[in-house]
Amino acid sequence: MNSLRMAGFIGALFAVIVLYFFLRRITTTLIVAVSIPFAILCTCGFLYFSGRSLNILTMMGLMLGVGMLVDNAIVVLESIFRHQLTSDDPAKSSIVGSREVATAVTAATLTSVIVFAPVIFASGSDGLMMFLAHVGITISVALIFSWVISLTLIPFLTSRILKPRKVKESAILRRAQDRYVRVLKWTTVKRPFVTGLVIIPLLLVLSIAAAKILKLEVSMEEGELIENLYISYDFSDNLTYDQTEKYVDQIESVLFEKKEEFRIEKVYSYYSDNDAGTTLYFDEKYLSPKRLKEIRKNLREELPELAGVTLRFGDEEGGGAGGVKKVSVTLFGEDMDLLNEYAEEVKRRFNLLGVLEDVRTSIEMGREEIKISLDRDVAQQYNLSPQTVSSIMNLTFRGMPLRRFQTDEREVPMSISLSPEDKVGMHNLENLLVGMNEERDITLGTVADLSMTRGPTTIRRQHQKAAVSVEGTYYRGEAKDMIGTIALVMSTVHLPLGYSWSFGDEIREGQEQQTEMLFNILLALICVYLVMAALFESLLHPLIIMLCLPFSLIGVIAALLITGTDINLMVFIGGVILIGIVVNNGIVLIDHVNNFRREGRTIYEAIFEGGRERFRPIVMTAATTILGLMPMAVGQTNVAGTQYYPLARAVIGGLAVGTFLTLIALPTYYVIGERMAAWVRRIWSRAKEPRNAAATPTSDL
Repeated sequence: MNSLRMAGFIGALFAVIVLYFFLRRITTTLIVAVSIPFAILCTCGFLYFSGRSLNILTMMGLMLGVGMLVDNAIVVLESIFRHQLTSDDPAKSSIVGSREVATAVTAATLTSVIVFAPVIFASGSDGLMMFLAHVGITISVALIFSWVISLTLIPFLTSRILKPRKVKESAILRRAQDRYVRVLKWTTVKRPFVTGLVIIPLLLVLSIAAAKILKLEVSMEEGELIENLYISYDFSDNLTYDQTEKYVDQIESVLFEKKEEFRIEKVYSYYSDNDAGTTLYFDEKYLSPKRLKEIRKNLREELPELAGVTLRFGDEEGGGAGGVKKVSVTLFGEDMDLLNEYAEEVKRRFNLLGVLEDVRTSIEMGREEIKISLDRDVAQQYNLSPQTVSSIMNLTFRGMPLRRFQTDEREVPMSISLSPEDKVGMHNLENLLVGMNEERDITLGTVADLSMTRGPTTIRRQHQKAAVSVEGTYYRGEAKDMIGTIALVMSTVHLPLGYSWSFGDEIREGQEQQTEMLFNILLALICVYLVMAALFESLLHPLIIMLCLPFSLIGVIAALLITGTDINLMVFIGGVILIGIVVNNGIVLIDHVNNFRREGRTIYEAIFEGGRERFRPIVMTAATTILGLMPMAVGQTNVAGTQYYPLARAVIGGLAVGTFLTLIALPTYYVIGERMAAWVRRIWSRAKEPRNAAATPTSDL
């Protein structure tokens, strides 16, 4: 919580500094900056009255939106300030200026809010949907309040406080605007089709090719903070409490001896009957992947090999393994013994890959058990049925409840069963009395064969078939396409008819999360398009704005490759947020260009003048959002052990390139779209002319 609060405060401070750099007046900067605390306070009020709390997820939503809260205020203030320079009435300038951009800021806010609608109203209850719902509601409410403030409080403050006077514009900004217009003249007038249909698509293709060549991996575990390393003890025999303690003592003695070498701070161990584990905490709060790999390698070399026990890193759920990824496959079939044979063969082939560690089957992860095979012929000679033997064993081992014993003070529960020491060991089980024949005791060993086997702790059945899994761990950096490698290995395993295999739950859940996120992104795109089409009353202009969205992927890929960040769940969430942000800039620009065209200007005059006037607010909104996310991108901000720098880096990279494309590519596609629309109208009118001529009657003269 402290890291979130600090990151949000630093992000807000960066946003205010950017505002002053562009606006060049303290009063103007403070008027815009006031929208941040007002929107946050109003959002906190909404959370309180709606029965929600200011928790980690809502704080994350506020921190993500802190740089976006000033976007509407910047656009409104810039429009008002421009009108104040040509008018002596501050109140009238505020009304006209805010009214001029009201449609644009309304559309921008709705598109930012609508991208979260599919997940806010989704019925999913998993961690992903809960995260997106809480964060989405918080960001959406904060943006709605910032929209209200920008159209009410900002015009009021500018009419009362801000006095119209010429402000010396930054020389850097002025030169940037001039060069921007010169670039627009080349891209929109001289080479629109070369720019829009060749250069920009080529950049997108090259970025995707770079991601393929450099093998940008999809890793849902990217950003997880690792604080410890867990060592589990896999015993081959059933051991008592005292025996497991001896094994743990031997391992701990080596760890304490190498404590300074491994930089171990604390060692925590537990042990019980046939179960033990050791957790290592190091002097570093969080361990890097490189450091974890080194620790695991050193531990495997230094820890002794003890007879009857195998040391493994991580628990049965894959947790605490120390910076490695778990991969598993599940075999399905009817015969459990045959499944075990194929599982051992799969395990052997996995070990031959050389990149998998701690490969084991679900049977190995089980416990030793005594298998009782009743000899029905011998049992029948003694007039014993399987049901009789089963009921006797149930009675002696599980016991039988008796009537409560009544004392003067209370009732005492009573039961009858074997004493604990008589339940341990195969010898006691073989001598268990199961019947009598002519005054001769019949023991279980007489009518059944007893053997020690290893079986699973639970019997798994999926799709009405028995299931056995094989799992292992690997370093992410050593195997880029492990799923493809595993699929290739499994294709060489020829299973009998009726037997099959599938990837484990962790892989399937990751693939389902990716599919779910892609579906939500697609649904958000459709919703955004419909909102813009309704507000612009046009099908073409929203399509032109949406056309620039895929090109933001160039910045996302570049940011991830430069920083060495894998694609994970946070990157997908950043993509959802990025849709609304990039579309906002396009709406502001296209709306202003359309206003100039309604005044009677040509398409090129409208683009050049609209681009020049919207250059500063678009760059300002992008810069405030980027710098607002910068503390998250470079810091240690985390929630529940997961860092959020992949999200911030994806948004920063995508927004930086998306802003450039909004300023350069969007006018280009606007020109191309208008030309194609005009061409379609001409073709349509020419096609109608022959029909109209044929329908017109001619007179005989």
